[in-house]
Amino acid sequence: MFIEMCPPLLSDSLDIKCTLNGKFANCSNLSIPDTIAIPSCKPTYIAPIGLEEIPFELHCQSNGKWNNQLYKCNPYCGRVYTNSQILIANGKKAFVGTAPWNVGIYRLKKENINYDLICGGSIIAPNLIISAAHCFWHRELLSKKISIDDDSYKVAVGKYDRNFTVVDNDFTQIINVEIIYLNEDYYGPNGFHAHDIAVIVLSNMVSFSNVVAPICIDWNNKYNVSNGVEGKIVGWGNTEKGLLSPVLLETYLPYIDHNSCRDMYTNGFQIFVTVDKFCAGSESVKFIQLTYSLAMKVTYSWWIYSCLIFVIGIMCNKSNERQVEIVESSCSETSEDTFSCSDGSCIVRSLVCDGQNDCLDGSDENKELCNQYLYEKNNTTVCGRVYTTGHPVSTIDAKEAFFGAAPWNVGIYRLNKDKINYDLKCGGSIIAPNLVITAAHCFSNKGILPNNVLINNDSYKIAVGKYDINLTIVDNDLTQIINIATIYLHEDYSGASYFYDYDIAVIVLSKRISFSSGVAPVCIDWNAKYTVLNGDQGKVVGWGRTENLTYSPVLLESSLPYIDYRSCKNIYKDGFHLFVTVNKFCAGSELVSVDGVGTGYGGAGISFVHSNSYYLTGVVNVKEPILKYSITVFIDIQHYIYWIRQLYTKYSNPVCISIYFCILYLYDIQFCILPKIEGVVYSYKGSNEVLAYGILIDQQRTVIENCDVGYHKAYPNSFRVCQGNGKWISTSDKLCFKMCPPLLSDSLDIKCTFNGKFANCTNQSIPDTIAIPSCKPTYIAPIGIEDTPFELHCQSNGMWDNKLYECNPYCGRVHTNSQILMADGKKTFVGTAPWNVGIYRFNEKNMNYELICGGSIIAPNLVVSVAHCFWYKEILSNNISINNDSYKVAIGKYDRNLTIVDNDFTQIMNVATIYLHEDYNGITDFYANDIAVIVLSHRILFSSVVAPICVDWNSTYNVLNGVDGKIVGWGRTEKGTTSPVLLETYLPYIDRKSCRDIFKNGNFYLFVTTDKFCAGFPLGNKIFNYE
Repeated sequence: MFIEMCPPLLSDSLDIKCTLNGKFANCSNLSIPDTIAIPSCKPTYIAPIGLEEIPFELHCQSNGKWNNQLYKCNPYCGRVYTNSQILIANGKKAFVGTAPWNVGIYRLKKENINYDLICGGSIIAPNLIISAAHCFWHRELLSKKISIDDDSYKVAVGKYDRNFTVVDNDFTQIINVEIIYLNEDYYGPNGFHAHDIAVIVLSNMVSFSNVVAPICIDWNNKYNVSNGVEGKIVGWGNTEKGLLSPVLLETYLPYIDHNSCRDMYTNGFQIFVTVDKFCAGSESVKFIQLTYSLAMKVTYSWWIYSCLIFVIGIMCNKSNERQVEIVESSCSETSEDTFSCSDGSCIVRSLVCDGQNDCLDGSDENKELCNQYLYEKNNTTVCGRVYTTGHPVSTIDAKEAFFGAAPWNVGIYRLNKDKINYDLKCGGSIIAPNLVITAAHCFSNKGILPNNVLINNDSYKIAVGKYDINLTIVDNDLTQIINIATIYLHEDYSGASYFYDYDIAVIVLSKRISFSSGVAPVCIDWNAKYTVLNGDQGKVVGWGRTENLTYSPVLLESSLPYIDYRSCKNIYKDGFHLFVTVNKFCAGSELVSVDGVGTGYGGAGISFVHSNSYYLTGVVNVKEPILKYSITVFIDIQHYIYWIRQLYTKYSNPVCISIYFCILYLYDIQFCILPKIEGVVYSYKGSNEVLAYGILIDQQRTVIENCDVGYHKAYPNSFRVCQGNGKWISTSDKLCFKMCPPLLSDSLDIKCTFNGKFANCTNQSIPDTIAIPSCKPTYIAPIGIEDTPFELHCQSNGMWDNKLYECNPYCGRVHTNSQILMADGKKTFVGTAPWNVGIYRFNEKNMNYELICGGSIIAPNLVVSVAHCFWYKEILSNNISINNDSYKVAIGKYDRNLTIVDNDFTQIMNVATIYLHEDYNGITDFYANDIAVIVLSHRILFSSVVAPICVDWNSTYNVLNGVDGKIVGWGRTEKGTTSPVLLETYLPYIDRKSCRDIFKNGNFYLFVTTDKFCAGFPLGNKIFNYE
């Protein structure tokens, strides 16, 4: 006789004590039936909610299965496992275990074949680390997902000594990095190091212990940190002597919120304090460089909040004495955000030529260097620069352009499906790393497109840094081919029917352009600062027609004199003047009879020089086809500044090739930028038009503030006034609070209150709303919730502080007080078997549905029945998808007729899928494995008379011979006819062996296969067919 043993019990988070007949047993091997296992969380783990106080045992059963499943404990997060004293805020040596979540991130240095510490990080899961994106980012990075296929990066856990080769203790673990995910919006110094966060996936799981454990994450924004609350930070930063520490340091820094931190800086550094950052530290304490994660203590755990932003910057002490942060002990060359002093030390780039010696040798104030700086300062912006050493073109007839003559120019290509190549369609001008301006007519040859066109294929591409017209030719290292994500046509553009007015489009690219000396944006005169006069020469480039009237294979450049709107309109008297609308100007000459800028230049920009930079003034629109003038009509950009700015602020960040250029540009603005504040919408007084984020508001102008849909307005009236110099005065600190989503549940009654009064939580809820859920009358709470008081609180971040649980429907409960009926098939009462369903199949001959089988509800969308109801010999798969109405399931039915709606609980549903047991083969195998599960197209609504049957998932119960079981159906009556109404009877249980013995005189016992039992009266009443 063979005894089935239960499988081993293995867990990383549980200690499992096992006994058999009161003696020790080893459950990590196979276990004998009647073995008892008692799991408990390991010392550094905690039980999941609802299991802390519940005694939990597993029993090995005779069928070789445990009667329950092991749960999984969660590791303690943010717990410090050292009794060391609290250290003070100038970087003292840390004790082992003082920050068990801390890791060191090391990179292989191939020159000396060792690993150098590059950054710190924090453990958040056994295989996940949070760190900063700048530790891994570089300009040539092609993807924000970095797969590490070699040993170039390693993470050291439980480390104290900086040296990678030193194994500090038994808990030290060195693990390879598998993948590094950088935030997709991180762009280094060009984006002021906003979104500077990375998640590292390890190749192996970290083993947790007393001194190695994860940090907590406030996933639900449950906690707030107030100014002055101290947070712990550890790392191997600089000591007071300016040297890199050989051992782990620890310090405590007080929290400073975003706004307070920005107000501390007046030297331009505040632009690095982006909206996703806060600060920590003190003006009275010298700064110690620690590029590691900051944690705040909440109750008895530490929670990670952010990475410190003080990687570069200036701190001022109480006497306002300047103290310069040395970014590194030395650096080999100047970068975009650092400057290499002559003595080899580095300072912040923004300190160069500020009138004070910040390098010890004064090399940051060098006269020659500062002359160059002043030249850049006078230009005030980095857009519209020409980087060619060639001679400028000054003629109307197009000449070959020099490389870099118009670094903002792009070619727009469309896929030619017939030739399977890309044809040049139009030109365009870069205005931001991911935005290009062109003409709307470039995209409307086959009828006017929608105003917002999403490009989900490769039908359009733009080419940057191109000289040759052929897209397949890579002209130089700066050439970039990028897909188009979205095309915005001006909403009033209607093509030729409106004389090509409003002929302007903005293209959003699928990824950002990499700027360089040969690829850069053109300037936009956002504030109408400059005026172009008749005769001023403007530059335009493109692949237009040459003197031979053939398309140029290379980029051409022309210089055209400006003609204002009225002067241009007066040139044309033959009807073409209708195309010169008020939103346009012209450029060219009546005296020059060349093709000029015509066919092949569509969408290209014309730019004029102001303050040594080129500003985009117009976009090529139309040209008179008959006259041989060189004159071309252009769309005037100034008429569309507001429309362009809306898209610019939606999709783009300021373009900064050097930090101090951005600072100077910001300080040049004498008005206020409308800030983007979550939930707030702006308008002028008396106007319903919503103002776009990022637009410029004149001094002393008042803007009304309201809340967007889905936000609660804390004050009835709110406005802000522009005080000039970019400063606002607002009447409220925080106006709009995100509302919590509706609470909806099929199984719960939810009572909500706000300030003690009734609130309706089926709509969005105001912060501080309290919701108390309880199971509906026909449902039961899950294990562990029955006696637990449970409340949900709507928080100020628009999230409930907990999730609704789901009650389980009462299973196997009879919800009628009818008398028990006898075993010869009496009419049943509604609700006596609320799990019963009828299964109907469409009969195409008589065009109605016929009852073919019964079934039992086991879940809101699942019904158990038998396989023989659906199987046939030619069936190709035991997984049957039902794409038509060929099968229906009737719930809560009494009358056999499908068309009769018996009561308010009757539900008719389509079948989505039928799963037959994979080993079912019909009569060939004596109908063994005759079971099917039906998936419904919709969920059943449970009630007092519609509910599921229970399933003994863990084989807890045994049924003995003679115990009565209930069966219902529309079977045959005593007269041998099918019943028109539901019947019910009780039949006694007969185990398989006894049943086979009943039929031993014939062959029918073969049909009593190992997966079956019987029920009925072998010597008495008849057993009827119940379908």
